[in-house]
Amino acid sequence: MQIVTTANHGRRWLDHYRTVPSTFEPANRTALDMFRATVGRVRDTALVHYFDHSLTAGTVDWMSDALAVALQQRGVRHGDRIAMHMQNVPQVLLTLLAAWKCGAIVVPCNPMLKPRELEKILVDSAAAVLVCQDDLYAESGEAAADAAGVPHVITTSALDFLAPGTVAPALLAGVRRERQLGTPDLISLIARHEHHVPAPVALDGDDAAFMIYTSGTTGEPKAATNTHRNVVFATGIYERWLGLTRHDTILGLAPLSHVTGLVAHATLSMLSGSPLVLFYRFDAEEACRLIERHRATFTVSAVTALTDADISTIEVVTSWALVAMSCAVSIAPEGLCGVLMNSMRVFGEIAARTFCQSTEKSAGSSGTCTARAPARSIAGS
Repeated sequence: MQIVTTANHGRRWLDHYRTVPSTFEPANRTALDMFRATVGRVRDTALVHYFDHSLTAGTVDWMSDALAVALQQRGVRHGDRIAMHMQNVPQVLLTLLAAWKCGAIVVPCNPMLKPRELEKILVDSAAAVLVCQDDLYAESGEAAADAAGVPHVITTSALDFLAPGTVAPALLAGVRRERQLGTPDLISLIARHEHHVPAPVALDGDDAAFMIYTSGTTGEPKAATNTHRNVVFATGIYERWLGLTRHDTILGLAPLSHVTGLVAHATLSMLSGSPLVLFYRFDAEEACRLIERHRATFTVSAVTALTDADISTIEVVTSWALVAMSCAVSIAPEGLCGVLMNSMRVFGEIAARTFCQSTEKSAGSSGTCTARAPARSIAGS
């Protein structure tokens, strides 16, 4: 049998990399280093959009400093586990950063978990602190935290970072502030410790950043540990391959309780400086509104996410890339149109509306495809 070799010594998939390197050395050791480097570059620019309200990178930095001080006052030390039980709200980023500033490990918990399911994770991880959305605390967090013996609970509201003086969006119409007796409020803690910084903690690439529990499909959920080195490298791959910069905008469709949302949304924003658009939980119509409102250019989601949405009024955005599972679809030069059609072609198993009349598709490597769509408005297509 004849063996065909290439300039890449038989690793033929590397021939498809074209403009991106087959290897790279991350500039940062930890996810916290990534964020701090970004703050140094874009301190006064928006890093998070929550519906129509924005937080700058500098604001996220000082708020997470203040929260880290509060955590250290509660005895949080290097290696402790901090569980978070929230929807896609800005407090997730504040909790991530505050935990890392203490040297702690974040344990993200799916907001759909029932009390017994949440209790198992809190017990297994030996969580020192639970940061929990107030309504979720009433539904499941209180019972789970009490049963698990979690020493400290901090609660917060999904209404906290809405634009001042505005009516809550329809997606939050049924949400009410539910102050929980015996639990300090996250925003109050931040206000109390504003202008303070946490005691410095040594953090290295081999330290754990996340303990993410499996879904338990075939047994009890098990913790998968992601080191800071893992997170930095995975985040860097997204940035390098997609060419994201601070001029892009990430639409936060994936849940921030899942590794996909944590890396392809949260830490990718921390590395690239691309603002992250959050809107509590998925709603197709609200996603479409925010795509246009914030000129979103990248997201990660299931390929069917927007198939039932009315996108006829969305104007073309600068560029769009949608990653679905292991397959990337990048749309250039313009438009959401074509994203869904080409995503469906990749998997070949879902019938969806066609938004473009023609595309050019070139197969890449390792399940990656690049699709190019005509530069045309979605309206009327």
